[in-house]
Amino acid sequence: MMTRPAPHSPDILLDAQDQSDGTTLRNDGGHRTRNRRAVPAVIAERALNAGALTAKDRASLESYHQHRLKLTRKGFKELLEFNAIRIWPDDEGEGALVGDLQSSAEIYYHAASRIKPDTATLHELLRLRRIYRLVTDGDVKPPLNVMKAAQRHLPNDPSVHDFSRILCGKKLAALLAREHKKEHGGSHRLQVSHRDASLSSLLCTLPEDLQSYLEARGFGKIREVSPALIAQLKACSNETVRGLGVIYLDRIMRQALSRRLYHKMLVLKQFASAASKYHLPSSQGIDDFAWGYCIEGTIYPQDPMSRRTNVGHFILESHVFLEQEIRHAEPKWRDMLRRYLLPLPRMPDEFARRIRKAQRKQIADGRQERKDRVEPLIDNLPALRFIAGSRTAELQHDERCCAAAIREAEKLDVSGAVEVSFRYQAPIFDADGRRLPGLQWRHWTLRNTNRCLEMRMMQDPDGEKAKRLPGNRLHEERYNTEWWLFFDRCEAIDGAETREPWAKELVDSCILYSGRGLRPEIVTGQLAFAKANDLDEDIVVRLPPGVGWFEIDQRKRAGWIIEDLGLRPFPVIELTYGMQIANAGTRVMTGSGARTHEFIQLMKDPSRLFRIESLPGDEERYIFLAIPKALEDPVPFVLGRDDLKAVMEVAKAASRRWHKGGPIPETDPPAQTGHKCGRGRYLINCGSRPLSPSEINPLIQLLFSGHHELEAYDLRHTFASYAEGVGIPIEVIGAWLNQKSLDITRYYARASREARNQWLMQLHTVVSLDELKNFDAVKSDARKAEALEQVGALTSVPGGTCVSLGECPARFSCIGCRLNAADPDKRVEVEESLKSAIALRDTWDKRGRVKAAQEQERSIERHHAMLREMEAIERYRELRDEAVEPCLETRVSKGDLR
Repeated sequence: MMTRPAPHSPDILLDAQDQSDGTTLRNDGGHRTRNRRAVPAVIAERALNAGALTAKDRASLESYHQHRLKLTRKGFKELLEFNAIRIWPDDEGEGALVGDLQSSAEIYYHAASRIKPDTATLHELLRLRRIYRLVTDGDVKPPLNVMKAAQRHLPNDPSVHDFSRILCGKKLAALLAREHKKEHGGSHRLQVSHRDASLSSLLCTLPEDLQSYLEARGFGKIREVSPALIAQLKACSNETVRGLGVIYLDRIMRQALSRRLYHKMLVLKQFASAASKYHLPSSQGIDDFAWGYCIEGTIYPQDPMSRRTNVGHFILESHVFLEQEIRHAEPKWRDMLRRYLLPLPRMPDEFARRIRKAQRKQIADGRQERKDRVEPLIDNLPALRFIAGSRTAELQHDERCCAAAIREAEKLDVSGAVEVSFRYQAPIFDADGRRLPGLQWRHWTLRNTNRCLEMRMMQDPDGEKAKRLPGNRLHEERYNTEWWLFFDRCEAIDGAETREPWAKELVDSCILYSGRGLRPEIVTGQLAFAKANDLDEDIVVRLPPGVGWFEIDQRKRAGWIIEDLGLRPFPVIELTYGMQIANAGTRVMTGSGARTHEFIQLMKDPSRLFRIESLPGDEERYIFLAIPKALEDPVPFVLGRDDLKAVMEVAKAASRRWHKGGPIPETDPPAQTGHKCGRGRYLINCGSRPLSPSEINPLIQLLFSGHHELEAYDLRHTFASYAEGVGIPIEVIGAWLNQKSLDITRYYARASREARNQWLMQLHTVVSLDELKNFDAVKSDARKAEALEQVGALTSVPGGTCVSLGECPARFSCIGCRLNAADPDKRVEVEESLKSAIALRDTWDKRGRVKAAQEQERSIERHHAMLREMEAIERYRELRDEAVEPCLETRVSKGDLR
């Protein structure tokens, strides 16, 4: 029986048709093998007879020599691309002929012999370094000509240790690095000495306004700085990079001494070294540098990837940091600081992903880090669950009615354009999810689109569907009909109030979420058409990232058109299923404290999901087992009846959607917990796989859009805060959350912003009442008299008189300013301003601008505080002006009698 050699064996068997061409076979113990030297000889003889080497014979030779020289297939192909080797003598180039080589190391020596010491470029040396890595396993000493060529380039970048070691050997590389560090202070591309490297000399190289700003902040008085870093900043020819580096240096010197502090200094030095030659303040300049250096590697290709990642992090973090500095700086410094604000590179979210940025930042609008944002945003946990269920129920009602209309429309003739209008009665909900009295008509329109799904090249020029394209190419178009849903209007029934469906707000939120607050052109790019064929025709519409929780074929069916085209189709079926998942996740995570990766482990298995028996009062409670990331064994989580009902509704919807009403089949586990959970019938799925935690988070964000700005992980904080508020011991909460440290549990259970504001207002009320007892009217009058004496004139402002002696510290937000001496005679001005603030808050609430609405809430609180101060002043004046008859008592002591 003939056996083929192993894949790694150099004994290459030719086809049966070639075995009669002089190839010798021998039988050794029943195993039929080929003489190793016969393969190149047979191919050479055949090539001489044919006058050329065929592609098949070339592939055989490549495979033969690859195994003989013990090279990988990828490395062998790369050597061919580098022109380091040749397969056949007639091949172009000066590479080594593989048939003459005895070992792979000879490839390196042959390539090194072609290096000219006086004219070799850095690119040639880097290519030689790559060849060295492909063909050798140890430290091979390079020839003398390579060492001379390397020394000519090493002063520019001696710190790339693998580069210098490979080209010059370990000992010579270490010697060159030490000499260069002595001379240049260890900086990579620095060619000046750091003998005069001091902070005072660095300040002299900066503009005068920046010098004044840094001196006012006490620059250089906190901690010493490495002379190499100072020398690098001084040698930087780019004034913007130098100024930004010094501002950033001032910030990190104010932090506590740590290893991270030195790492930041190193990254700053790397950034100043790499970006000194680029005009970064312009968008084109930052794009060329950020993408060329950090992503594509075309700028300084010898730099390691870790350095590129550090510089990419610095570009994003410096933008956020300097925006914060500008907001907190005095007005006279802001224009100066804006000169050093670098623009973000194009597509900053994608850029952050490409440099593997671990921590998710809202880099576009300079939001705070997640540790500052993660806190319970609501104390009323039942209200949070109520609005999630209410919104999901409204969306389910719309989905059932629209799906019935789509089924009826599919029975029509769709060979041409079809437009179907329909309406149905719908309940009315307010912004908080509460049902309002009455009903309304909702009018929708269905339009069919015969979209080209694919274009195939045709071989038959006489085909019926053949069409000619530029270049006289033929193709066949294949179409498919899709129904797109458009919302028209609402119509009142019996004078009831009308409200647009929440699905319309949801679609708007999807588009806003896809951009995450980025510039409009970036949002347009994320919602643009996708190229799906070789003809560059727009045939598939892409969904925004974060909303595509359904599979590829469903994305085509639920196509979206960007807002610029004036069309807004509603993928109502997909949105409803996604919001059902978000509602179930909200109930499970707020009821049990589970994480997202624990929530997706819900499966239909009696050993993993079961009911607790014999509870008092016949209450229904269920247990599901999930494995946290840090553990190997499952832990129990408790569900209520309504929580499990929401989960089973998701399972039923998935069964109807992907499995034709049948049971959910077994699928592979989620990637995050695959080695722990195993296969199973996962309830939170999208057909052929369970959902991932990264797909749960955007759904929950969309479910609460316009009402609460929270993420999936915030639900655990809300659960812990609510449990602590009702009196549950912190140790029990920590056990529920599977947390080892109680300090972390206390951080989770800290009071929400709403609770803090409520207690703060109560505290101010108590302080105001206590202050009323000893209120001295001379306080307000004394402040006015002092300001009048120093300034000469006072400014009348809303609600009182400004006693500021210089610039306005509140940026002319006089209501609530500590320098505004309240005057009860100006109460009308404050009340009118309060009405405007309330109206503006309601406007932002309707538009879903959560942060703007929160800012107006704080303004309203300042108005109320000023009105309470006016009331205190009025009550004091009443007590002061009240006529009081003195009651005198004469007491005579015995010692005073005469």
